[in-house]
Amino acid sequence: MKHRFRGTGPAPDLDYRTGDFVYNERRGYLYMNEAGHWLPMVATPDPSDRGPAGADGRPGRDGVDGRSIVGPVGPRGRDGAKGDKGDKGDKGDRGFRGYEGGSGMIIKREESAATFTGIADSVIEIGHALYVPSDGHIDLSLATGFPESHTIGIATTSGGVGSEIKYLTSGPVTNPNWDLEPGMAYFVDHDIPGGITATAPNVIGAHVVLVGIALTRTTLSVQIAYLLVIGS
Repeated sequence: MKHRFRGTGPAPDLDYRTGDFVYNERRGYLYMNEAGHWLPMVATPDPSDRGPAGADGRPGRDGVDGRSIVGPVGPRGRDGAKGDKGDKGDKGDRGFRGYEGGSGMIIKREESAATFTGIADSVIEIGHALYVPSDGHIDLSLATGFPESHTIGIATTSGGVGSEIKYLTSGPVTNPNWDLEPGMAYFVDHDIPGGITATAPNVIGAHVVLVGIALTRTTLSVQIAYLLVIGS
């Protein structure tokens, strides 16, 4: 049952009912209970993230140009709780230990040197390119045609006609009189018997025969290869 109380509260000329709200400068917002007492308003706890709206003001009553009683502003809702920090991921499994390497074998590669001996049909000097004529001896190669272009090796000793000459069919040979270009390929010369040149023959009918690759100014790695014949 609601009661009406007149002449009490902040405005003595107004009637108040149970549940009315007023604002007092010293005490803040008050409301009237059923016993007619003004009590401080206490905000109702609200677990949501937004406070309740303020109460609507009541219009004046009994023909009096009363003031609408403005309800209090609802208290601010609580801030949402911060999320918990995520757990750390599990550590990955430790990788398997690699196998220990075995003792390495030291391999020293030496270029094979195949040396032969032949009877000279011409005066031969160290570094000359040689071929085998029909008599089975050795003579000076030329890139002009068969059989002179069929180079078998490079002389490693010098001698006159009929002397025994040693020659190398593969591997390194050194001639202190050479002035080679390291890294360049050398071919049987087309004009100088027994000669070698870094310029491959390029005339009609010439036979292009690789002799080897220069390692230093005076050393050639003998790698004989018959390449082609220059056509017309």
